[in-house]
Amino acid sequence: MVVNPQVSIVIPIFNRIDLLKNTLISIKNQTFRNFEVLLIDDASEMGLSIQECRDILVEIPIIYHRLPKNQGPGKARSVGKTLAKGSYVAYLDSDDVWKPEFLEKTVEILEKEKSVSMVFANILLKRTHSSTKRLIMDQGIYNFYDLIFKEKKYWATGAALWRSEISLSVNWKSFRDHEDYVHDILSLVHQPQIYFIPETLCVVNKNEVLGIKRSNKEMLKSLILLSKSKTVFQTLTTRNSKVDFLNFVIWRLSKRRYAIRNFLLFFQLYVSLIKWSDSFKTISINFMRLLKNKFSL
Repeated sequence: MVVNPQVSIVIPIFNRIDLLKNTLISIKNQTFRNFEVLLIDDASEMGLSIQECRDILVEIPIIYHRLPKNQGPGKARSVGKTLAKGSYVAYLDSDDVWKPEFLEKTVEILEKEKSVSMVFANILLKRTHSSTKRLIMDQGIYNFYDLIFKEKKYWATGAALWRSEISLSVNWKSFRDHEDYVHDILSLVHQPQIYFIPETLCVVNKNEVLGIKRSNKEMLKSLILLSKSKTVFQTLTTRNSKVDFLNFVIWRLSKRRYAIRNFLLFFQLYVSLIKWSDSFKTISINFMRLLKNKFSL
């Protein structure tokens, strides 16, 4: 029995109970053994057998917490982080799986590289009719801001292991879309060094039928929060990276199409981003282009 877990594994659950078994089996098969599992039930409509989970994870500490109402994965992860006891924390979705060496290899990096705030591995992205490897990068240390804002490269939430003092529960917001971007950007604002392992150690299932539906409303709310963050603004201003953040937001917006009901939040985001640009004309042209090409009026 683990008394003082080195790693806390937070798993938000909302329905998809049948898929959780494979996730738990992948945890049971980890070559690294010093961890606890926190199952945060986001008011699932399907019954979850805690005893069945304990039967899979024999002699592994399990904490089960059920939220009174469905509040989204961000809130579930926040609650899980508050309850976590480990020096390191991972957030694994209930339908994703780890290769047996995931924890062993990511913990080894955090133990060795003291300047690194988070380590992430490559993933196999599985869709209904295809599977692809996400990232083609060299192994080593990267600056988070350069990676996400300049190179537009990102990782899967379940493929990362964080230092517990870096990943704060308050940085997980109750959004249902882009909540992972919000958490990661806020968490890494002061210590942006991260480490990449090119080996595929996590399998992410993108099931078009069972997956959580994307929400333009929630994405826009997430981007508004980031654009209004004084800490993020001051940090990127110091780094002369305001334009990189602005381009990042435009890039995320360009990935979707919008309905007229999204216009008010879209306009609020535009207003909050004006301070990020040295040219009012440039940002206005960018948003007018998005209105023309991405809105169904």
